[in-house]
Amino acid sequence: MKKGDILEGMVEDYAFPNKGILTCEDRKVTVKGAFPGEKIRYRVTKKKAGKAEGALLAVLEKSELEDA
Repeated sequence: MKKGDILEGMVEDYAFPNKGILTCEDRKVTVKGAFPGEKIRYRVTKKKAGKAEGALLAVLEKSELEDA
């Protein structure tokens, strides 16, 4: 994983304010605007030791929580 990479993943958790959390290559990645249960496409914007940040590009599959 490097800055600028476009990746896909399943959002596993949520952190305040408005950040979805997923794991990619043993790194915790936070993506603003993503919700648990969504499959998303995102661009890596920052990379640090053990963690990274990304920008949401697309929601590929909606979360079951959105239908409730």
